[in-house]
Amino acid sequence: MKYFATTRESGFGLNSYTFETGGSMPSVPTYENVWDATMLYGCLCDEGFYGFDCSLRMCPSGDDPMTLMGQTEKQHLTCTADDGSVLLGFGGHWTTEISASSSANQIKSKLEALPTIAQVGGADAVGISLSAPSTVWCSKDGSTTTTIEFLQDFGDQLPLVQANVGALVLSTGTASVLAQKARVSSKEDAVCSGRGICDTSLGNCECSTLSTCSTNCWTTSDGFGREGSRGDCGAALVVVAHCVRACPMC
Repeated sequence: MKYFATTRESGFGLNSYTFETGGSMPSVPTYENVWDATMLYGCLCDEGFYGFDCSLRMCPSGDDPMTLMGQTEKQHLTCTADDGSVLLGFGGHWTTEISASSSANQIKSKLEALPTIAQVGGADAVGISLSAPSTVWCSKDGSTTTTIEFLQDFGDQLPLVQANVGALVLSTGTASVLAQKARVSSKEDAVCSGRGICDTSLGNCECSTLSTCSTNCWTTSDGFGREGSRGDCGAALVVVAHCVRACPMC
């Protein structure tokens, strides 16, 4: 129960939060002092495994290629500071120090080093942009907005980016980082993109076939309907005009 009660500490379940020097991090009370608090136990599986005994391997997930116009998630950061540095966190992992004078490319490289942000081949994992005409992400008056677009992490349950601002400085007041969800992802995060079967013994997707195909009609994608290296079944090898009965996942 403690594990589920403290997920907000990793940014899950939050849409916005202001991180201030001297302030607290987001959290909820742990489930410790009621009669059934210690009656439920379970395994906390290693990354890539799941199930009551952690014996099943997770398969790649991705966007369903038969649902169109899905959008990636965007989050906004507003850093109010004129010196110092900050750590950014995502899903329980933290970057190394990011100075108040960092550029968009510097923030991008720090975030893409996190194991909780999906890495797919050589594709960009995140896109970073600063509101014009800024060239650094922090400003003394909080007038710069940093937009983070998640290019390979899908689904509508992404955690909010966290900020450890203990070393951030504002000479005229309290330094802060405001994190907000600007656009929640509408792209699915479906196992095997909803177009295949997960082989839980190997952690591989077995992509589905259609009656019009002599071999698999779906293959691994880049997350945007084209062939890539995600390992899901999110790219069509033939032109599929509609979902037909021969497709077992429709």
